[in-house]
Amino acid sequence: MKNNTLALICLILFYVNNTTAQDLCESIGWANYDGSTFVGAPTGGGMATPIEVSTFAAFKSAAESTGAKVIYIKNSIGSGYVNNTGDVVFIKSNKTIIGYPGVVISASLQISNSTNVIVRNIKVEGPPATNDSQGYDNCNIQGSSRIWIDHCEFENGGDGNFDVVKGADNVSVTWCVFTYKEDGVHNFSNLIGSSDNEPISHGKLNITYLNCWWKDCADRLPRSRYGKIHVANCYFSMRPGMTSSNGTGAGFMANCRVENCQYEKIKNPCKILSGTTEGICQPINCSFISCTGSTTGGVAGGYTVFEPPYSVDLVPAMEVKNIVTDSLCGAGPTMDSPTQCGCETTGTIDNHLNKQDINLYPNPTNSSFQAMGLDGIATLHIYDLSGKLLIKKDIANNEPISTEGLPAGVYMVKIMAGKRTAEIKLLKQ
Repeated sequence: MKNNTLALICLILFYVNNTTAQDLCESIGWANYDGSTFVGAPTGGGMATPIEVSTFAAFKSAAESTGAKVIYIKNSIGSGYVNNTGDVVFIKSNKTIIGYPGVVISASLQISNSTNVIVRNIKVEGPPATNDSQGYDNCNIQGSSRIWIDHCEFENGGDGNFDVVKGADNVSVTWCVFTYKEDGVHNFSNLIGSSDNEPISHGKLNITYLNCWWKDCADRLPRSRYGKIHVANCYFSMRPGMTSSNGTGAGFMANCRVENCQYEKIKNPCKILSGTTEGICQPINCSFISCTGSTTGGVAGGYTVFEPPYSVDLVPAMEVKNIVTDSLCGAGPTMDSPTQCGCETTGTIDNHLNKQDINLYPNPTNSSFQAMGLDGIATLHIYDLSGKLLIKKDIANNEPISTEGLPAGVYMVKIMAGKRTAEIKLLKQ
């Protein structure tokens, strides 16, 4: 029995040490999985001492180096790119990259054959005019896994704003903006899978887009192949004078779950693409305002929409626009510092509770525990490490919570107070 207890304690210490990021924020969705196995949030550079960079050369050197690194970008950097020439950074594994307020990177970010990467609070700016030259994207992810992109903006991508292709997997994109300044010949924003003949992507390209804003993009919002694509609580808009061709499109073997999203003035907001022999684009509880074309999605080859292995608390579609477009607390690089978690303002925006203020006691536990530090009623969720929801209930501060029905092991406890959340690991002995 003592040996079993020691093993469990070692297990929880392993998970804690391997899921502690530089700040209190953690990803949600597919990035927390290795394939279909829940492994916890990416840690990026972990607890490495942050490196502050103020030149493109210093940033490139740190991002392309081996080993875990936390990189803070102090000011705008890069001289831009056109087609396949100009400034480009190849981000290696185990990196956390966070910008100070107002940072713009005029360069292409390439994440190729890397894993465990976090990029937050930066704007990536492409060339003045888009084209179909198959040049650099603002960000391109291929052959990589467990990637979290958060509170970023991608503007005027040369070939595209943000492409995930060629065997990439387990990517979460949260609170990001994808946009173009002016009408162009190739304002095609987000491509998932670069070809119908891409065997390396079979069973991969699983991506979460949560609380994102596609603004004035003509097509590929996103355009998908192969993967299980979860687009949730996102907003899509088009201003006069900008061309809209297609919204969210499912191509070959794509399974697109479009949930509680709001589309405004978008042509074909959700559809299965012409010629697709197997795939599905399924809108669920979405809102369509002044849209034309397909709003009901489509299916080919007998596909049914997938159920995500993780839980997401979503707001109604009609609330999404106000939340995502909030200039102080919505999508895009709205963080006030590299260590900020969530949003500092009050209201309907999702905040994270400070984990230092919420404690589970006792932890480890044998039969019950209490959540200490709550100001009022909160909702508690307990998940196993596969992401399966086991318990959901409303609790008060110091209320006993029974674990009698749970086998010994490690669990994730999520506590929600209003729109604020905390996630803490619990060891049941």
